[in-house]
Formats: sequence, C-alpha cells, structure tokens
Amino acid sequence: QQFEKWNDTIASKLEELRNKITRAHHNANRIRLSMTSIGDSGGTCVRTYKPANLEPSTMTTIVLTYAISSQLRDALLFYLPSSSTDDFVAIEMVNRKMRFVWNVGGGLGEVTHPLHIQTAGDLNKDQHWYRVEAERVSNIGNLWVRPVVVPEGSSLRDSPPATNASLAGVGRFDVGPGDRVWVGGADRRHPHLLSTQSGLVGCLHHLHLNGRPIGLWDFSTQNPHSCTACVEGAQEVVDESSYSFAGDGYSVVTHDSSGTYNKYLFSVSLKFKTFDSNALLFIGSGNSTGKYVSLTLKNGRVIFRIGYGGG
Repeated sequence: QQFEKWNDTIASKLEELRNKITRAHHNANRIRLSMTSIGDSGGTCVRTYKPANLEPSTMTTIVLTYAISSQLRDALLFYLPSSSTDDFVAIEMVNRKMRFVWNVGGGLGEVTHPLHIQTAGDLNKDQHWYRVEAERVSNIGNLWVRPVVVPEGSSLRDSPPATNASLAGVGRFDVGPGDRVWVGGADRRHPHLLSTQSGLVGCLHHLHLNGRPIGLWDFSTQNPHSCTACVEGAQEVVDESSYSFAGDGYSVVTHDSSGTYNKYLFSVSLKFKTFDSNALLFIGSGNSTGKYVSLTLKNGRVIFRIGYGGG
C-alpha cells in the first residue's frame, strides 16, 4: 500500500512536470520577437527545431516573413531533411530571389520566384517585409512572394505563384517526429542547395509549417552566442471572426440562456475550408444524455444529424 501511494505521487509529479513543459513550449511559441544573427559581417545564427506532429505526407506548406537590411544576397531560411531517406524541402534566397526546392523521392524539384528582394533601409517600416509562401502538393511546387503590406488594388496581392514540378507519380515526403527543421544553415547541406552564406542572413519574423507556427525562440539547438532578436516584423490584417484548427484542438462556445429560446427551432451557419474529407465541424449537446445536433464531414460531404435521445 505504501508503494502504491509512492507510485501515485511520482506519477502525479511527472504529469505536473509534463504540463509545465507543455506550457513552456506554448509560451515560447507565442514570443513575437524576430530573429537574426549577432554582428554585421554576415550570418552566424543557426538553429534547429523539432515541430510536433511531423509525419509522412503528400502536401507541405511553409510560410515565413522576412526582411534584410544588409547587402548580402544569399540565405538559407528553411531546411527540413528526412533522416531516413534523401527527401527534403527547403526555402533559400539565392542572389536576392526566393527559391523553393524539394525532393520527395522523384528527383529534384525547384521553383524560383522572379520578385527581387529589396534591401530594407529601416526594418521598422512595414513595406520592407516580405511574405514567402511555398506549397507542395505531391510533385508540384508553388511559390508566392510579395510584400506583407500591399497597397489596395495592387496586382501583387493576387499575383499567381511561380510553379514547377518534379517527376510525376512520386510525391510522399517521408519525415517523422525525430526530424529537425534547420534555419540559417545545416550540419550537412544538400548539394542542390545553392545559397552559399553560412548562418542566418536578414531578419526572420515568423515561420509556419503545415499551418502550425514554429516558435523561433522555442528552438532545440543553436550555435553558441550567435542569435539575437531583431524588430518585430510586419503583420497582415487578420479576420478576427475566423479561427484556424490544426486537428488537435477545439473551441467551446456557450449558449446565452438569457435570450428567447424556441425548443422547436435550431439553426447553425458557418463557413469553412479544410483539406480533410472526414471531420467533426460542430456539435451541440443538451443536458440530457443522447440529445445533440451535429455537423460532420464524411467522405467530403456535409452531414447534419439530430439526436433526440432515447435510442
């Protein structure tokens, strides 16, 4: 009995420690400071990250915000190699143009965007920041590059992506939980990466992989005394009425019981987009067991269900 009590105490403390670590990672992901290298002579900052939920997939999306105030022309901004195969995806700046490159088993795929990245005279001015978005669907790669702040009516806002493809028929990116994202450099660079500068050049503000933020200050490893903060980058205007979910969370909305309530009438209206073909979109349940209304996706079709209880 004493052993069971001791065992329960240890288990409780371990669970509390895990919760503290989770909260620490969450708080680190919320830090909005940008990242750059220490010193003006070039890049020295190299960091690695271990994103949660890395798994093999036929689709990859990478979004980052970037600016540069020096005259250097190359930078390795994102590099995710597989530890089990030759697969990798990367975004690099080569001679002031963004290049998206990948290998998912069918040989090299690459696409370079024609927009020239200008030197920022003042990083505090939003117009000097760029939004870079790379998307891979199977063997096809798309790359969008534009200023974060785009004047109303500018053709840059809706400009088409630069597009290219690798060998058709092969499109699964084999990565797993043990693989790492590299920013600024790598211990073993793939020979098809063309950026020559070692260390992070410029100022990286935020980084998203497959719709999930990678906290720039929630890193796994870094070169000692090499990275520092720079100014907070420009932000796009966000629709406050829209929310994004990554498959491992949900939102609870409470009903205002003070208003007029008609038990014979219920309606729900929402707009959504998703890559999932099966998902729970909405569920409302009453206090009585078995009573509910739900909206679900099944094989890409929306299904509305009402449960009145009683079997």
